[in-house]
Amino acid sequence: MQQVPAPVQFSVIPSKTVGKRIIDLFTQEREVQKRVFSLAAYKGQVSVTDDDLTNYYNDHAKQFTIPEHADIEIVVLDQSAAEKSVKITDSDLQNYYNQNKDRFATPEQRRAQHILILTPRNAKEADKEEARKKAEDILAQARANPSRFGELAKTYSQDPGSAKNGGDLGYFARGKMVKEFSDATFALQKGDVSDIVQTEYGFHIIMVTDIKPAVPKTLAQVRESVMQELKRAQVTKKYAEMSEAFSNMVYEKSDSLKPVADAMGLQIHTFKDLQRDPEAAAKQNPMLANPTLLEKIFSDDCVKGKHNTESVEIAPQVLVSARIAQHYPAALIPFEKVRAGIQTAVTNQKALALAKSAGEAELANLKAGGAVTGFSAPEKVSRPKIAQSGRLDLAPVMKADASKLPAYVGVERPEEGYVIYRVTKVIIPEKIDPRMEEAMNRQMTGTSSAQELYAYIEYLKKMAGVEFLIKKPGEEDKK
Repeated sequence: MQQVPAPVQFSVIPSKTVGKRIIDLFTQEREVQKRVFSLAAYKGQVSVTDDDLTNYYNDHAKQFTIPEHADIEIVVLDQSAAEKSVKITDSDLQNYYNQNKDRFATPEQRRAQHILILTPRNAKEADKEEARKKAEDILAQARANPSRFGELAKTYSQDPGSAKNGGDLGYFARGKMVKEFSDATFALQKGDVSDIVQTEYGFHIIMVTDIKPAVPKTLAQVRESVMQELKRAQVTKKYAEMSEAFSNMVYEKSDSLKPVADAMGLQIHTFKDLQRDPEAAAKQNPMLANPTLLEKIFSDDCVKGKHNTESVEIAPQVLVSARIAQHYPAALIPFEKVRAGIQTAVTNQKALALAKSAGEAELANLKAGGAVTGFSAPEKVSRPKIAQSGRLDLAPVMKADASKLPAYVGVERPEEGYVIYRVTKVIIPEKIDPRMEEAMNRQMTGTSSAQELYAYIEYLKKMAGVEFLIKKPGEEDKK
């Protein structure tokens, strides 16, 4: 999967001309002046009728609707709750230690030398057989004179890491080597030479040169480790018991969370004005943003029946149940309570229309060569400066055709009015930060690579006759 598309994706050489043009566009500054047709100047010309206010209220009903919400109670069962009820005695520790004494000991270790005759995984059977015969010849020499094992390893072993040391691998515990090698080593006695041992690497001859027996440790030496392991096991077991009881109790005593809270020593948490929307819920507490939990809370059984939700796992080993204390259906705010705000909004809307009309007329006049009046002192803007300041209204200034200056752009700004920008100069920096240029080039290479890979995959789909029967989310036909 990687080898096939890699030559397409990583052989892209982006155009230097295109790259230079993009960097110039990104780094250039433009000198600009502005003239504002402000809302304030036109509000005096606006008249707002009751019908205007009513129509705005009806057209923007969603804006004036308080969403469905509820005051809720919730209990949480997690491992910390189980941990509080776990008590470990000295007797528990001693019993657990006695049952697992071998695991807390320093394990037996073996020191070994080996001779390896390599065989690649894809080697032919004939080559494998030849390697085995070579290993058997070396094995015969090693058994005839075990004291020469190190010399034989230096001469014949193909293990680059140990051959120069006479095949010495040092001390290692059981399981630290590949299984076949480890099993064979720990089946030998000190001074023994193994039969031929085949692993994924090839054929081995092993000689055990020393044995360090397992060293038991007293409970006092490993008390902390035993305590942690036993506690972890006890808490896991206790949580499993409590989670089953928790799920049963919130269902069987569904009119209140108090019984389960009292029985398990849990706290009942309260949250006001919880909404169905996960983003809004997350602002109160991240755990409330769980979609399954929200669905259960606002189900008919909880809203109308005032019952507890069933237990919901919102994270690994975290169960919750909730109930609604007070439910508030979605409600439209009465017109009179928002009338003043609507009056302001409609006034601004109409004033903006007048400002825009006047601004567009002046823009046409300027483009036709009319007199330049009312503009501010010039200032310099660039794409990075616009991005840093968040002034998206200035983005059209950088898009304006600067082949003939001055250039004019009109922008509608609802909070300010209508603004005409006059571009008088384009400044290309003489020097560009090498780090920025390198970053831009990397980005362009990445973009070009992604486009080439996408085109190649689309080609493969076409050649293979691929048809997608299930559309991506958001692409379904709207009914």
